[in-house]
Amino acid sequence: MKSDVFRYLYVYKMGGYYADADEFCNVTIAELEDKDADFLVGKRKNDNWVNGFFGAIAGSEVIGRVIDKVIDNIERRIPGGVWLVTGPGAFSPIVQRAIDNNQCRFRQLTYEEYAGDALHDIAMQVRKAGEHWSLAQKTKSIFTNGF
Repeated sequence: MKSDVFRYLYVYKMGGYYADADEFCNVTIAELEDKDADFLVGKRKNDNWVNGFFGAIAGSEVIGRVIDKVIDNIERRIPGGVWLVTGPGAFSPIVQRAIDNNQCRFRQLTYEEYAGDALHDIAMQVRKAGEHWSLAQKTKSIFTNGF
């Protein structure tokens, strides 16, 4: 959850791009950019917008709304796990609403770009070792250690 909150806050304040540590770019960011867009995001086949790699201008209204939502989710201690509280489950509906309502100029990475041509999600060792956050949340509260 801290990683999710950090990525939103940093991109909101500074602008730029965020990529999970297990994302590998096969192309330069310049090849993905659209100079007319203020938001760059990919979509998975399950229709969730990807919060593991995205970019936005500083002060992005979309990212600002995501921040408001995740802070509210944390303060209210909503159930559902990290995915829903601060992850793609919180990110996706806000991004979709902004796109549907033409509230941002966005560039959507195609599934092919996100799934391998431009980016590649490489398996990190912690996933193999069984220490991934998705497993940890099954045995202890996600609202500990500072949240």
